[in-house]
Amino acid sequence: MPDGGCLIVIGEPVSVQDDPELAAGDYVALSVVDDGPGMPETVKTRAFDPFFTTKGVGKGTGLGLAQVYGIAKQAEGVARIKSVLGGGTTVTLLLPRVEGEAVREQPAARPAPRAEQSGITILVVDDDRGVREFVCEALRNLGYDVTAASDGEEGLAFLEERKPDLAIIDFAMPGLNGAEVASRALALHPDLRILFASGYSDPDALNTSGCASARVLLKPFHVDALAETVAGVLRAKTPQ
Repeated sequence: MPDGGCLIVIGEPVSVQDDPELAAGDYVALSVVDDGPGMPETVKTRAFDPFFTTKGVGKGTGLGLAQVYGIAKQAEGVARIKSVLGGGTTVTLLLPRVEGEAVREQPAARPAPRAEQSGITILVVDDDRGVREFVCEALRNLGYDVTAASDGEEGLAFLEERKPDLAIIDFAMPGLNGAEVASRALALHPDLRILFASGYSDPDALNTSGCASARVLLKPFHVDALAETVAGVLRAKTPQ
């Protein structure tokens, strides 16, 4: 609601029957209702997709609603959106209703690094904090040694000190873009493996960056796709 408005949060018990996504039973519906401009159908259908956002570069990650949806599904519930252009938006979580006292869960232990990944260093360069933290945490859980850089200059400063096994670079960044960072990185380390991770990729820009052979992992992507692509780049022959 860029010009202000009314935001309403509603919690209410509901009984669900014959729902294609939910088991029959009692649920709690938590709805957040606004009277903003609403969403067009093309946005509404993709609103829960990881990394999908209508905001500009550096203004948003598209991870917020994707995380909400994932949490609801993990709880055997669902998240849904109703929105009409000019008529506001309602996001509703349907969560199974349970009886009893809340139990404090112990934090899950991080899995031990896999032998083939232990000691492998990866540099992640992304100006978007949410995306950067998501990628770094996923890679650390896979057992890699990860260093994060919030922009191209910070990434290049790290590369001047040491060479990682792989650099994962966001393509669309303010200041130095991914192609410029990659070009300078290769000047420092000609055999550096590079993986572009971005929702934007321009083949011509990749060619002019001097790293046309670099792999591109398009957003949105899931952890499995990230793990598979990173493993594939690391297995590939060192670029000449």
